[in-house]
Amino acid sequence: MQRADNDDHFRRVRFNASSITVRDLEPGEHFEDILDLYMVYISENDFIGDGYKELKQTEGGAGAVCDIMEKFMAESREKGREEGREEGTERMARLVDILLFNGRIDDLNKIGKDAVLRKRLFEESNL
Repeated sequence: MQRADNDDHFRRVRFNASSITVRDLEPGEHFEDILDLYMVYISENDFIGDGYKELKQTEGGAGAVCDIMEKFMAESREKGREEGREEGTERMARLVDILLFNGRIDDLNKIGKDAVLRKRLFEESNL
């Protein structure tokens, strides 16, 4: 929460966002591989000049901001879960291909129910 009214708010947000990006960027990593970053900047003052301070006074204030953030976080979690399911499906398909190629039908029949075997086969196959 930023209370000061005599601050260069836009530069503060830009500085904080770039600091996070630099911290998370690995040497040699391509710029287009950087994850999207969303900054939520809460201020008591309407430094943008578009009436955003009205949120505090007319739409539930901090509670409304919390509701917006909770919705955003829930959507982000669901997107991450969907991506994880897709990656898991692809990983399992690669394991099935490897087992079929190597004629390991017994292991293929067991991986659906045996989590320990499945984990071992993933590691053994470098997946």
